[in-house]
Amino acid sequence: MRWSVLSLLVALACAFPSSSLAATRFVANGGLDNTDCTSSGAPCATVSHATEVAANGDTIQIAAGVYNESVQTGKVLTFVGAGAGTLGGIPAATLIRGPAGSSSSGSPALVLPNGGTVKSLRAQGGQGDNAAEISGFNGGEGIVYHSGAPGASALRLEDAVVVGGAGGNGAIVPGGGGVGIDAESGPGGVAFTSEGSEFAGGSGFGGAGAVWVSGQGATATLLDSRLGDVGPAGSGITGFNGAAVTLESVDVDVARPAATIYEGTMRIVRSRLEGGFALSVETSSGDHASVDLIDSLATSTEAVAADIDAEGAGSSSILNAQGSTLIAFGGIAAVRALRREGADAATATLRNSIARHLPSAGKPNFDLFADGGRIDADFSSFTTRVEENGGIVSAPGSAGNVAGDPLLADPSRGDFAPAPASPLIDRGDPGIAGAGELDLAGSPRSLDGNLDCVAAPDIGAFEVTGQSATCPDARPVVSRFGMTNRAFAPKGGRRSKRAHGSARGKRVKHGTKFTYTLSEPARVKIAIERRAPKRRKGGRRFAKATTLTSRKGAGRQSTSFSGRVRGRGLKPGRYRATIVATDGAGQTSAPRRINFRILR
Repeated sequence: MRWSVLSLLVALACAFPSSSLAATRFVANGGLDNTDCTSSGAPCATVSHATEVAANGDTIQIAAGVYNESVQTGKVLTFVGAGAGTLGGIPAATLIRGPAGSSSSGSPALVLPNGGTVKSLRAQGGQGDNAAEISGFNGGEGIVYHSGAPGASALRLEDAVVVGGAGGNGAIVPGGGGVGIDAESGPGGVAFTSEGSEFAGGSGFGGAGAVWVSGQGATATLLDSRLGDVGPAGSGITGFNGAAVTLESVDVDVARPAATIYEGTMRIVRSRLEGGFALSVETSSGDHASVDLIDSLATSTEAVAADIDAEGAGSSSILNAQGSTLIAFGGIAAVRALRREGADAATATLRNSIARHLPSAGKPNFDLFADGGRIDADFSSFTTRVEENGGIVSAPGSAGNVAGDPLLADPSRGDFAPAPASPLIDRGDPGIAGAGELDLAGSPRSLDGNLDCVAAPDIGAFEVTGQSATCPDARPVVSRFGMTNRAFAPKGGRRSKRAHGSARGKRVKHGTKFTYTLSEPARVKIAIERRAPKRRKGGRRFAKATTLTSRKGAGRQSTSFSGRVRGRGLKPGRYRATIVATDGAGQTSAPRRINFRILR
């Protein structure tokens, strides 16, 4: 027994060698695959060769260019490109593209069973082959992350773009599009995190998911990221088989389901879900799924905004919505709780939230629909309800609920904030909003919107700002802090050309404006900081770049920023801006922060 344990330890040591002497391996178009890639002057030609000669913990530095290969490695490596571009906009500087299928499906771009790090590059699955049969072949995945050995590393994406490959044409229909990233738990579990990244499924029949997360022990955390689609039927993020998913400051804008959980948990904070239907919590026999929707917006164009559906013995589907807005332009309701025969529960709890169904003329209008399930609402806005097959719904206007027209700013144009005269202002439960909580737009969660000198949260995902009474010792408030361009190049530098001469290529935007609303006249400081490439002593991750100072009046204001300091453009990378306002009495506002990128 002693020798078998020793043998196992030796085997694991060989599988995951020490990274104390980690090296950087260089890859560039025109290089040669006959070196160890450690010299930038003699790079390798392919990413695959660099991974073969690399050791665990090494960095693969990939120059700008297109690399048509499927990179597959069990080593834990860091892949760094020269720029990922954006979905549907700026082209990628570094693109790893899986080969197209040959009488087969397309290949994935990256297969990383034991995790690693992917930065500043685009991974795109290969296109499926065409076929004379009914359906073409499927597109390949952008990234496959199926855990391999026990104790495998996490997978982290930073400023990356991940896209599934397109399905090939068939005699009648194209093949299915490839998944953007497919993360599935295995012996080692999977822990997938993303920051500042974008995902999309490939185009094809039935569409494809931007992000799939599956399995007990599978976790996914997406921060400040975007999920889109490149076809007419793509979906956003889907959790299966016990996965745990967290979305924070994430925009999902797809043609089909924006967020779906079949078994497991999903926590959605200060995010936007837009799709054919926005949010689905679905379980079958013996499965359990729950979603927490906090300070978020869910809008649906074809079906209900939130569908809670439990089917089969022992199944349960749960939605807890807090400080959120759920809008449906199609389907039968804004929120539906459907408990089928034998299921344990299909339950929705709404607090400080809006449920609004806005169908076309002549169609039924139900805000809340309980078909065997239960919808418990308090301090929330809804007007119509339906109870069928033993379903239970809170009565409109009961307890702290508000019935009638919520007077949203302009729903037809996608503005779901309360108008200045809305009955939802300061009508939320103050005990629910936590200290320092922000609304979807980044404003403080409890403001004095009805001018009674008492701050309380508004109902829905947005706080009304720019309205305040003259109250004793009132601090200035900065709200709706945003930017016209959150990814831009310094203004005044050399203008970037269209990519490869394409008429559809888009130019990089230059310069930006910080936009914000002040509750009173104040001196405004906006501190610009650059994220340090490595953690500094004392835990600091950002270094000061410059500070913008100006005096502004009350109301909507802006401050221009060229991206240049003392005549020189800031280096490309990730930055953050922190705004603080000081009034005439010397009182300072709570700081507000936003992240952005400087491009080449």
